[in-house]
Amino acid sequence: MKNRGCRTIYAKVLAPNDNRKQQVYFGGDFQALNIIPFDTIAPDPAKPHIFKASLNFWWLSEDGSIHNASRSQLILYPQYPEVRFSGFLQGCSAAPSELMDE
Repeated sequence: MKNRGCRTIYAKVLAPNDNRKQQVYFGGDFQALNIIPFDTIAPDPAKPHIFKASLNFWWLSEDGSIHNASRSQLILYPQYPEVRFSGFLQGCSAAPSELMDE
């Protein structure tokens, strides 16, 4: 991982409700925003009460190749409040999609 420029590794034990439909839950407040580097936060054009922040997220294959998960984003729900991680499997053929099916 270091050879590919990785400086920080984040890990989370997945809960049963961390799935494709509900995304991965990062917490009942906005503390995740202090930990995970993200791009600009903007309201969702279709749902202006929800905010989204894109991420520079990549998957690392066992052979050492890297694969951009270009649709990765944090979704902020101020009304709850909570943060969810989404899009990290979409459009990335090397993403470990089977992990979200278990």
